[in-house]
Amino acid sequence: MEQKLKDEWASALESLMDMCPDRRRHFAMLLINLAKCYIDKDHWKAVIIIDNSNELLTFSAGATEFEAAEMLQLANDVVTMAATADAPEREMYN
Repeated sequence: MEQKLKDEWASALESLMDMCPDRRRHFAMLLINLAKCYIDKDHWKAVIIIDNSNELLTFSAGATEFEAAEMLQLANDVVTMAATADAPEREMYN
């Protein structure tokens, strides 16, 4: 299992080097903030959702399952508000 993980990591690193600098910087910011969730669980929590077309994968860091569910609900509310903020009034209820 360790070798498989090492091989996947090496492959990911090769792909990262092919990314443009802005995408690499964005990815670095993601990793830095994700690391904080493992280091300081009292103040930092994360839920990552990945859709790979076959299934929806979720990972939580520094959060219990209940906290992750609460975070996902809050995220849904925030995204819904942002998506409908400038929508015509009739669209708010569709």
